[in-house]
Amino acid sequence: MTNQAGNDFSGPGAEPTSEVEEPSAGPVQHPLDYTGQAKSLGWLVFKNMILTIITLGFYRFWGKTRIRKYIWSSQSLFGEPLEYTGTGKELFLGFLIVLAVLIPFGIIINVGNFYIQTMGSNAALIAFQIAYYLIFLYLFGYALYRARRYQLSRTVWRSIRFAQTGDAKKYATKFFGYSLLTIVTLALAAPLATVRLQTYMMNNTFLGQQNFNLEAQAKDLYWKWVVCFILSPFTLYISMIWYAAFQPATSFQKLILVLFSSHCP
Repeated sequence: MTNQAGNDFSGPGAEPTSEVEEPSAGPVQHPLDYTGQAKSLGWLVFKNMILTIITLGFYRFWGKTRIRKYIWSSQSLFGEPLEYTGTGKELFLGFLIVLAVLIPFGIIINVGNFYIQTMGSNAALIAFQIAYYLIFLYLFGYALYRARRYQLSRTVWRSIRFAQTGDAKKYATKFFGYSLLTIVTLALAAPLATVRLQTYMMNNTFLGQQNFNLEAQAKDLYWKWVVCFILSPFTLYISMIWYAAFQPATSFQKLILVLFSSHCP
């Protein structure tokens, strides 16, 4: 399965039995287009909120899926919309798996915390709490990578499926290390952490067999980070949203352009 540039898209994320038609000749299109409407999306969010309240939170997994389907289908790449194939049932089962991990972990933490408090050792209590937050930080990085892998595996463009390889444990280790570095340097290492983590994600992202390749440097973000960081207390941290817009591959659209800027008409 190849595109016009001769690239093979029949790899880990592709549907092997699907045939992909060549783009038809016509007017030059903008690579990315979003046709969603704020009114429609807002009404969908409102309905999901009401149903979530009525079902005591049970509907939120299906509601989140409906929102993703709407957003994905509203994004077109060279005139072809994206498709989200995930289901609410999958999100619900994933939630149960997380609970199966977090509940025993929480019980261990509470029992350990109570036992140390009975010992009356403040130093031991502080050490235990620090260890708790460090473990949570690692697990959070692991969960981020797994969640992105799921979303990409349920994203399809012209019958070609996205995929993410790489090791979630390796990413979690990187996330853990760069998070500590950011704390130790009083956030000065934040741009470096952003670039290194997103580079690992991007370079393990595929559309069919074609992989993405992100080449970014932290120095390109530093002055923006410093300005936004200084302005954040005066702008109620709205300036940090501005900074996020400059991050490499901060959105799915930018991620797509990294690949298609050189491989599509």
